[in-house]
Amino acid sequence: MKRSSAIGIIYLIIALVGGFSMGYFPITYIDLNNTEQTFTTLKENLLVFQLAIAGDGIVIILEIFISILLYNFFKNTSIKGSLIALLSRLGMTLIMLLNIVNYIDPIQSVLHSTEITEAFILGINTHSQTVFVWEFIFGIHMIALATLICKHFNFSKALSFGVLMGGLGYILDSINHLNRIEHNFLTSTAAILLGVAALSEITFAILLIIKRK
Repeated sequence: MKRSSAIGIIYLIIALVGGFSMGYFPITYIDLNNTEQTFTTLKENLLVFQLAIAGDGIVIILEIFISILLYNFFKNTSIKGSLIALLSRLGMTLIMLLNIVNYIDPIQSVLHSTEITEAFILGINTHSQTVFVWEFIFGIHMIALATLICKHFNFSKALSFGVLMGGLGYILDSINHLNRIEHNFLTSTAAILLGVAALSEITFAILLIIKRK
């Protein structure tokens, strides 16, 4: 299998698994404004909670591989840009790994307690906030990746621009949430840019699979 194809396939797997564990699961099962209901929901859907944690673990492992593969793929295009992309993505992955620890108390509470605990509330809230920390770092990675795509002969400037806008979307969304900014224009802009990010990443993955280096 070509290195580029491997990167593309891993990208799509991360999108699928991460879409469940980091997208669908928290949106559907976690309500930070009603932690008591969240506790009850997770207790009633324990398997889904466990699958989400396992999904996070799978994403973290795949992120390590894809970080190295992307570095090797683009290092002849720009060694400096490749290093920035590598270190920022690995930094994001480290924060993801540390963030799994924040699920330990909530899963223990759900397994062994009949009532919501302070440890559950703290763990759920800390996990949710930490997501926006690694999201900011991923935005930096996306910007570095956009410059690499722009310089590589196999990809279009339009794709590079889309990835760049996606990176800015991650950073804006992170800033909005971490600073509790509730401004309709900023929120809507971040949402649109995150949509561009998803489309650009999937397009990039597909091109990696079907194109030759």
